[in-house]
Amino acid sequence: MKLNKVIVKNIKFLIKKLFHPHKLAVRLSKFWINMLKKYKHSVLTDDQIKWIVKQKIEGKLKNEEIAAVQGISVRRVQQIYSLYKKNGSLPVLKKAGRHKHYRRRKESYYRSLWTI
Repeated sequence: MKLNKVIVKNIKFLIKKLFHPHKLAVRLSKFWINMLKKYKHSVLTDDQIKWIVKQKIEGKLKNEEIAAVQGISVRRVQQIYSLYKKNGSLPVLKKAGRHKHYRRRKESYYRSLWTI
């Protein structure tokens, strides 16, 4: 089981490296397009979150099936639904990454050290 996870992680890494948007200049076959869709990191839209919650409420699909359709992990499906149950409203995803002001403060601090 561990070996399969390691192999999948390596495949994901290789696909990201090989098919990085800046390096991708050739036309891909259907096989590689499907592989890229399956293993690339995707950000969920509000419509996708609504669909996930709706399917969980209706109970027609299992977590595994919802995750496979949306291209996310089973755990992420569970997290989205638990946030919905906890708050009573659809979860809103935050923008990823560090705040810009933190970086500016740090840069100004280092500049002040060099100007002394």
